[in-house]
Amino acid sequence: DSWSLQASAKTVVDGQCPVGQVCSPGFNDVDAVDANTAWAVASLSGYGGPGMILKTTDGGTTWALQTTDTQILRRVHAVDANIAWVVGDAGVILATTDGGAHWTKQFSGTTQNLTDVDDRTIEGVLLRGSLPPTP
Repeated sequence: DSWSLQASAKTVVDGQCPVGQVCSPGFNDVDAVDANTAWAVASLSGYGGPGMILKTTDGGTTWALQTTDTQILRRVHAVDANIAWVVGDAGVILATTDGGAHWTKQFSGTTQNLTDVDDRTIEGVLLRGSLPPTP
């Protein structure tokens, strides 16, 4: 099974859509742990901010909103069905260890946009970001 980002008419955010909004988020990234379970980061105004984290447990038929952030969220990396990290603009790092029931902000030490996250090291996660242009 493979996952890809594409336009979809599938139910988003447990079928809840604010008045005046289109329930078709702009997915920025998706990471699947198996054929049924995946997390996605998306942008959709009207849900508390431009960044939102969604999770599916039915192969992408429905996506449940887990949390929102005031920053654009760029990448998600899932280790398993319980552990995942999300990174985004202004140095935002969010982490969950309970399947997404709770997301905790972590200190990144930067206000630069973080554009990638990986868990290749045993000591922690590897982050990539953008540097401001030099004058």
